[in-house]
Amino acid sequence: MKKRYSIHENKNQKKKDKSQLDKVYRKTKGAKLYLGAIISFLSIGFLIVLSPMVLGKSYDYQTVDTSNSINVASSLNVYIDDMEINEEDGLFKLVLRYQDDTKTKSLSNVKSEYKLNYITNKGNDSAKTKVIKLSDEYTVVYYQGLPKDFGVISVTIQPRYVYPELEPSDDLKDKEIKFYAVDKDIKQNNKLEIETTSDLKKDNFVYQTKAIRTEIELEKEKIKKLELSNKVVEKDIAKAEQELDFQTLEEQTDTKNEINSMKTTIENNKVQIEESNKKISGYEEKISQLEKTASSFE
Repeated sequence: MKKRYSIHENKNQKKKDKSQLDKVYRKTKGAKLYLGAIISFLSIGFLIVLSPMVLGKSYDYQTVDTSNSINVASSLNVYIDDMEINEEDGLFKLVLRYQDDTKTKSLSNVKSEYKLNYITNKGNDSAKTKVIKLSDEYTVVYYQGLPKDFGVISVTIQPRYVYPELEPSDDLKDKEIKFYAVDKDIKQNNKLEIETTSDLKKDNFVYQTKAIRTEIELEKEKIKKLELSNKVVEKDIAKAEQELDFQTLEEQTDTKNEINSMKTTIENNKVQIEESNKKISGYEEKISQLEKTASSFE
C-alpha cells in the first residue's frame, strides 16, 4: 500500500534541508573569514617590510653613544674613539679601543671579526670592509663603496679568544656586539681617505692621549668630590664637639664614637685623594712619553 503524502512531512524535510544549508553556509563563512584574516595579516606585514623601499623612508635606528663604553666580557670593554665619513667618496672610518679595566685580561689573546652593512632604500651591498689592527688595544675599520643614500650603517663585532684554554672560562664563545650609526649623526670629513699604517699609528697617539686626558679629568672630578665631602664632615665634627658640653656621659660616649667615625671617613678620603693624585701623575708621564714617541714619526 502506498504511503500517504503528508504536508507536515514536507515541511519537516524543508526544515532539515534549510538547517543543513545553514550549517554549510556557516562553515563556509567561517573559513572565508579565517582565510581573509590571514591574507590581511600577511598583506600588512608585507607592506611594512616593503614600505621603506616603496615610500623612500628609512627605519628607526639609534646611533651608538660614543661617550660610553660597550661591555665585551667581564672587565673587558670596547670604546669608540672616532667615527667619521666622507660622503662624496663613500668612505666610513671607525676607530675602536679595547680596554681591560682590571688589567688582568691579556688583550693579545683576543681577536675580533668585523661585519659592516648599510641599510638603504635601494641597491645591493657592494661596500667593502678593511680592518687595520694597530695594536692589541686599537683597531681601525674602513668601510668603502657606500652609496650616498646608505641611511644607516650596522656594525657587528664577534670577539673570540685565540687560546680559550688559557682563560678561566670561554665567555666570548658566542659573544656578538652590534650597534648602528645613522648617516646624519656621523662626523663629516670630506678629506677622509684610507691612511697607511704609519699614518694611522700617528693618529693612534692622538687617540691614546685623548683617552688618557679623559681619565685625568675623571680623577680630578673624584678628588673634587672627596675634598668637598671632607669639608662637610669637618663641619659635622665641629658641631658635634660643641654639643659635648651639654650632654650626659652616656650621650658623650655616643657622640665621641660618631666623631671618631667621621674622622676615619676623612682619613679614608685623604688616602683616596692621594691615590688619585698618583694616578694623575702617572697619566701625565704617559702623555709625555706618547708625545715624544709621536714626534719621532714626524
